[in-house]
Amino acid sequence: MWYPSIAKGIVSPRAFPRSLRTPQENVICTTTDPGITKQSGKLKNVEENIAKKDLEIAHLKHKITEQEKMLKKRRIDVIDLIPKILLARIKSRLAAYLWNSVLTPTQSLLASNKLALLHLLIFTILICFSYQGSNNLKESLVGVEILASNKLLVAGGQHERLHWDDFGIKLDIPHDALPRGVLAEIVIHVSKSGPYVLPNSQEWKMSSAIYWITSNKDFQKPILLGIWHNINDIKNVSHIRFISAEQVREGNKYIFRKLATGYFLSEDSYGYISLLHFSGFCIQASRDSDSKLVGSLLHKSSQSGYKFEYSFLIYEERPQGLSQKLISESGYTDWLISPPVIVEFQSEMIQLVINTNGTNQWKVMARFPPAICYKKDIIDGIVISNMQFFATWKGKSKPDPDPITLNLQGAKRPEALIIIPEAIKDPLGNTELISPTQLANLVLHLSEVNEILQLCLFMGISFPGCEKIQMEHKDIDVQKIVLIHKWFEGGPRMWSQFIRALAMIKKCKKAAEMAREHKAEFSETDEAVLSCPDLGKREL
Repeated sequence: MWYPSIAKGIVSPRAFPRSLRTPQENVICTTTDPGITKQSGKLKNVEENIAKKDLEIAHLKHKITEQEKMLKKRRIDVIDLIPKILLARIKSRLAAYLWNSVLTPTQSLLASNKLALLHLLIFTILICFSYQGSNNLKESLVGVEILASNKLLVAGGQHERLHWDDFGIKLDIPHDALPRGVLAEIVIHVSKSGPYVLPNSQEWKMSSAIYWITSNKDFQKPILLGIWHNINDIKNVSHIRFISAEQVREGNKYIFRKLATGYFLSEDSYGYISLLHFSGFCIQASRDSDSKLVGSLLHKSSQSGYKFEYSFLIYEERPQGLSQKLISESGYTDWLISPPVIVEFQSEMIQLVINTNGTNQWKVMARFPPAICYKKDIIDGIVISNMQFFATWKGKSKPDPDPITLNLQGAKRPEALIIIPEAIKDPLGNTELISPTQLANLVLHLSEVNEILQLCLFMGISFPGCEKIQMEHKDIDVQKIVLIHKWFEGGPRMWSQFIRALAMIKKCKKAAEMAREHKAEFSETDEAVLSCPDLGKREL
């Protein structure tokens, strides 16, 4: 390599690269030679240029670092956007599905009414994207025993009704109770007990369950609340009233206070009140009011032998679902329950008189003698019955199918209990007699039956009685239940009678299946069931 400084005969350590210098040549020399001064100036300029380049490099490094930070932040933002993008795609696809599968077919039906189509579209969008559920009221009711719960979605501009008859509550919500386009959720909890303080509890008694109601939206117009009560005859409306409590406890208690509003109809078992504010509601009646009392025969059988345990339970009438819930929680979880009958006291107590009507084959024994029920206990809300007894067959042959009659002393009605030992059984354990407690089972067997009038006649009920069932009850499932109740009023019933009635209305396959299940044989010729296969042979 050629070096200019050497060509001029000037020896300068800076003229050589550092790697070619000897240790002695690393010594800095000073000189006043003009050539050397000129060379030094050039070197200074090079150093300044190097310093500038170093600054530029440092600036570029800083810029690269900032860009790397920005790119990293953008990657994080992109990651955060992924769920939002996915949600947007889901909403887009859902909207396309709603349009193609729901709104487009509906559009042809609503072509003449564009406003209705627009309302449907708005309502659908609200349900899909705008609905938010209410807070959990159940968790906020500390110490309250909840028996059942229900929810109702209400859309502004729509007239909504809730008839929860099994638990005795009605709601009637007018179309203008909410602004149009607003969706609200109403939550209802049914309660019987809790840390409650009722006004004047010595003179007034609870005549309904307690209903806790809340909504996640405020209503701008009143709604109508109906609560079922058990007062037998409302002769004086001043003896019955609504009471209410806030959902916020006062000293660990829910304090109920009487309300000045509300009305009651003599021909209806519901009390009604208009309200804007939701809380806990109940109906109170004076202690001297006559409550509706009913009785149900409960039973269960032992696994071996012909031994049955019974309990005649008297209680204040309540909606069906509420009654079954309370009875089950009173220690009768695995017991079968017969349909309730009206009970009227002649005195302050009713005693079950244990006897066997002269037969020595059935042994009947009270569980806790004497078997007495006090009216005061029922009014105070005590459900557990003391009228419990056992019935045991002591004969060596098949049990006597005749019913057992036990008198009720002190009762105006019923005067006696007529007991059909649940399903008298043959040695193989197959049922012949039907117990009234098998109502649900019988109704299930009628699931495919629509010929109620014909079935009623073939079950031996008079034509006026069958016609009355159809006129008073429009729902076919209700007609079936009422029909079974009416049938049992005629006394003990056999499976063969029920199967025969099914066969007579041409339900041959169903009748044959039941004949095989219950081994209930009868002659088709004698029963005039000529169009069905031989049920005695249990063939389909």
